[in-house]
Amino acid sequence: GTGDQTSFWSAHVPRAIDLAASRLSSGDVLILELQAPGPDEGRFMPIEYYRAIYDVIRAATNRGIIVVEAGANGGSNLDNPVYNGAFDLS
Repeated sequence: GTGDQTSFWSAHVPRAIDLAASRLSSGDVLILELQAPGPDEGRFMPIEYYRAIYDVIRAATNRGIIVVEAGANGGSNLDNPVYNGAFDLS
């Protein structure tokens, strides 16, 4: 159900990323081969859209870990206003 999906993206995935990152050192590479259905008609998007996931990715990169993330294959324009600037690099 919906609760399961919310828990997956807000709790389970961030915990898994954090656990993996805790076993790595500066200069190591963490590859995240996940994508998520987004607000753009369910098209796949990068998982960092979810704040809890963004936060653990940021914590890993702050420790010098190189994080490689799937850019999503859903054909979504990440500049679409539905994302509220979440992927704006400026």
